[in-house]
Amino acid sequence: LAIAVPCALLLALGWLDMVREPASVPRFGRELVTVLAVLVPAALAEELMMRGYLLSALADGMGRAASLLTTSIVFALLHLNNPGMEPGALVVVGVAGIFLGVVRFATSSLYAAWAAHLAWNVVLGVVLHALVSGTSVAAAGWRTMDSGPDWATGGSWGPEGGLPAAAGLLVATWYLIGRHRAAFGGLPFTRKRGRPV
Repeated sequence: LAIAVPCALLLALGWLDMVREPASVPRFGRELVTVLAVLVPAALAEELMMRGYLLSALADGMGRAASLLTTSIVFALLHLNNPGMEPGALVVVGVAGIFLGVVRFATSSLYAAWAAHLAWNVVLGVVLHALVSGTSVAAAGWRTMDSGPDWATGGSWGPEGGLPAAAGLLVATWYLIGRHRAAFGGLPFTRKRGRPV
């Protein structure tokens, strides 16, 4: 939902367009397997690296807030050389890192963070045939094309680099923190304020 809703809004506004590719014969089953063969291990590798041992070790030493911030910055920097990377997209990737770290802490599950990461990429690459982290992984048949302002559509990075994607991530992060407040008791913005006696 964190990326599907923003992309649906962009499609409704006409800032993203679905374009059928001429002379292409979609073979949905085989192409889906090919796309997933790229997306599944990529999401798993990134989650093992960022939200696996590193996030846990940093949380033990620095606290959860600092570990979320640190791993999210590293996560963004790992995407620095991807095609189409721009400063705005770099910030959104950092916000995505915070969201995925929050998923990891809220559920106490690396698998949940992996599933969230994979679902994000599948919505972009498989459902919308859009760019995923600046790279086209879409199967033949049709493409989602950018026809709106780069601040909204992410420009050459793809829809996940725009402000609507950042807003979707922030709403999802806020929701998770609110639903799993006990997991984030050490974060300054989650402490309950008591009444003065």
